[in-house]
Amino acid sequence: MIIRPATPEDLDPIVTAFLECWHHNYQPLFGDRLAQTFDRTSATAQWQEVLAQNNTWVADVDELGVIGVSRVVLRGPAAEIGSLYVSPRAQGRGVGKVLLEVAVDHCEQKGIAHPTLWVFTGNAPTIRFYQRLGWETTGKTRIEAMFEEPELEMVWPGARPFPRPIA
Repeated sequence: MIIRPATPEDLDPIVTAFLECWHHNYQPLFGDRLAQTFDRTSATAQWQEVLAQNNTWVADVDELGVIGVSRVVLRGPAAEIGSLYVSPRAQGRGVGKVLLEVAVDHCEQKGIAHPTLWVFTGNAPTIRFYQRLGWETTGKTRIEAMFEEPELEMVWPGARPFPRPIA
């Protein structure tokens, strides 16, 4: 597995991995409404915009291609892990952990020790994933109009329970 900065040429495989993850993980938890928020056209438009920001990484595996993506949204002195998606074809292999570590490392390189992220409150498996890696809930919640589902904010406390990234 190679973790590398995403390029415009990665757009189509990123969209594929994102949609596979989005539909596979969210349909059983939230039903069709949330799972169908994105189709190939809307996801492609979103990821074209994301790739222009240069804070996105992909996990690339020879036999599978791009199987995961993470991104950081920088906001002045703060940062948010804006995306972490791993195709169901590769979930459970440590891909998300490594992509998350690379994103946290990027934040730290920018002088941001405590990035945040948002996760749907109904997505208990993902909340447990982040908690196992050391992320903590802040108690803040939100509901974005696009998704109409409550989200919980989590923060990276700054301790490293796992090794530095492979970059």
